[in-house]
Amino acid sequence: MIHDVGVEGTTVHVHSSPVRSVALTGIHGWRSDVAIGAPTLEEARLDLARLRSPRLTVTDEGGRRAWTNPVWADDA
Repeated sequence: MIHDVGVEGTTVHVHSSPVRSVALTGIHGWRSDVAIGAPTLEEARLDLARLRSPRLTVTDEGGRRAWTNPVWADDA
């Protein structure tokens, strides 16, 4: 479960239930950044710099996933 997502500059901060991974993916599933917990994590900071429309996906130990809709960024 994703509890909170915030963006500061080009960094996204994620708070979730215990998960094994948090991943940012872009158009066509290209991965930008991933955090992997050992054995689990509940907070992650990921780099948004390479993506224009990222989707955030968390995956728990059982393989269950939760995700956000893409966020469309304006050209800078």
